[in-house]
Amino acid sequence: MATGDFAYIRSAVAEMLSVPTFASLPTNLQQEADALINEAYRECFIRADGKRPPWGQRWLSFNLKTPVTFT
Repeated sequence: MATGDFAYIRSAVAEMLSVPTFASLPTNLQQEADALINEAYRECFIRADGKRPPWGQRWLSFNLKTPVTFT
């Protein structure tokens, strides 16, 4: 089943290019493929206005384990 993570997409690119693994591609082709994958991620997940996606504001939180004072 497809996971859609970066390693899976790299593996799929290698398969499309008929090579056994992504690492067997020449370095320059690996860099070009990585750039294209990153650009596709950006086009899919970054808003057109460049603002932070609302899901990151709603679902991202953290807990501080010790008291912290801010000055």
